[in-house]
Amino acid sequence: MPILLLNQTIQQYSMLGSYNKVFLLRFNNDREAIVRMPCPLTSPPFLATASEVATMEFAREVLNIPTPRVFAWSGRANASINPVGAEYIIMEKAAGVDLRSRSQFITSGSDVLPLVNDFIDIEQRFERVSFSQIGSLYFKEDVSSELRDRPLFSPNVDPDRDETMKAAAEKYRIGPLNDRQWWRAELDIDRGPCQSLI
Repeated sequence: MPILLLNQTIQQYSMLGSYNKVFLLRFNNDREAIVRMPCPLTSPPFLATASEVATMEFAREVLNIPTPRVFAWSGRANASINPVGAEYIIMEKAAGVDLRSRSQFITSGSDVLPLVNDFIDIEQRFERVSFSQIGSLYFKEDVSSELRDRPLFSPNVDPDRDETMKAAAEKYRIGPLNDRQWWRAELDIDRGPCQSLI
């Protein structure tokens, strides 16, 4: 794949929130990509980055939810293995308009209903999948070795029912919760995964 250079006239688009720094890259062929780098307030950066990438890929490949494709990522800030020197995700820019710019035009229930239905559809797709444990989703190689032998899905899910589920059962695993509320203090506590109640 040829390396594309950034436009010299790139207008820096950046946002800084509590969880990520976000930058828009515009290349000399007018393609765009988003770079996200976690802020220090997030859970351990490796867990946050690795789980986000795995979850986006799972949502797109297994649940058929349109999520941006990840072009490159690193959950390690170590400069000897990552020349950026920070955790990052480089992904495609999603098409469309962000909700913030449209919210002032949403004035009636008929404007809100399609949006609510889309949210419900996404939630239902996740609800149809029953995992074996409670935790965050990761690629198999990104969890500790003792978690790699655990099944992804609960016993009532037959991953052999189709090739997509079979591939997912091999590719993903449940690992520690990465939500920052579990990482606010440097406590030596179990952050999962925990056995599912199902």
